[in-house]
Amino acid sequence: MAFENVELFDRIAEDALEKYGWQDRDESKLIVLSENATYMVRNKQNGKKDGVLRISRPGYHTLNELNSEMKWLKQINDYTPLVVANPIRGLDGENIQQVRGKDGNNYFCVICEY
Repeated sequence: MAFENVELFDRIAEDALEKYGWQDRDESKLIVLSENATYMVRNKQNGKKDGVLRISRPGYHTLNELNSEMKWLKQINDYTPLVVANPIRGLDGENIQQVRGKDGNNYFCVICEY
């Protein structure tokens, strides 16, 4: 699997929006492919930025590692004067969503507040 396959990640981004119930309301636009595929998520009607979607490469991080990162972000906001983007929970109540790509791999996705 080539990480640079933009079409694959565009489709995963669309599928990830469904995990939040945002598929009709929002659209995603690729910002950068680096360690992750990162997308800006905007409201289709008013262009408001609703969040930033991060899609992790398969095998790059485990679900436990990503969940720890999300807990760490929340702790920073709750217990320090710093303000960082908190993850947004999906329809299932989880911060991290799994999307199966057309290549057969599972991808971990998270949307954080913008």
